Amino acid sequence: MRYFCSWGGDCERVHDLVDSVIIENDPDETEDSVIITMWFEEKSLDEALWQFLYVAFPANDYEADCRADVAIVIGNSEWGEQIKRRSSDLDGLNKEVVGEDEEEDD
Repeated sequence: MRYFCSWGGDCERVHDLVDSVIIENDPDETEDSVIITMWFEEKSLDEALWQFLYVAFPANDYEADCRADVAIVIGNSEWGEQIKRRSSDLDGLNKEVVGEDEEEDD
């Protein structure tokens, strides 16, 4: 794991647990080796997914070998279906979360 995001009920507690394990396993992490963790308590699932896909990035030590995003859903199949649907239509996700850019007249 090179980056961790949590969303949903109790996401801050889950985030804190993951942080504890990371610190225990690597108490000497540096800016280049840190595993970034975030939680999205007040965002929609689409907003959290967008943050995960477009804002989350690994620290320098992991950048070259970090090539996959993994979403895990526990206890709610509708959320899993939403993530699948949104992940297969990133243009739609972008339009929903960020909005469409207005074209400038030249």
